[in-house]
Amino acid sequence: MSLRGYKDSYPPFVGNKELLLNTELRQDLNDVVQLVAFYDIGKAFSGEWSENLDLSTFKSGYGVGVRFFTPLGPLRFDSAWGEDWIIHFGLGQVF
Repeated sequence: MSLRGYKDSYPPFVGNKELLLNTELRQDLNDVVQLVAFYDIGKAFSGEWSENLDLSTFKSGYGVGVRFFTPLGPLRFDSAWGEDWIIHFGLGQVF
């Protein structure tokens, strides 16, 4: 599981089940550039769902980003705060 604002190898994000919610507010500046504000919350776990739905055990991250629309797809650059401040790069939208 990847949660913006946390390292991909962050220990709590292991397990054979995961629950992740991403919300983004997107604003087009023109046909090529889009600004984004986001909030992510989630958890990875093993075991029963009913034992792992306590929201106080979920991790969250938030931040801002920019999207550049290219012929290959959107290039994502996100600045995120969670456990750490991390810059994320990607190709395509999160959802």
